[in-house]
Amino acid sequence: MTYVLSGKGVRSQSYVKAARAEDVGATLRVLSGLPLEADTGGHVLSQVIDAP
Repeated sequence: MTYVLSGKGVRSQSYVKAARAEDVGATLRVLSGLPLEADTGGHVLSQVIDAP
């Protein structure tokens, strides 16, 4: 499965192949300004986040 992320804070044309749903969820939480949930086990996909 390929995830395509777009929006504020996302690097232009970010495609993520074979990402775990937990990792996509953690990344979306960071992009939304929400705190990470410790018990979900997701990791932020830093390759899709636009550097400030």
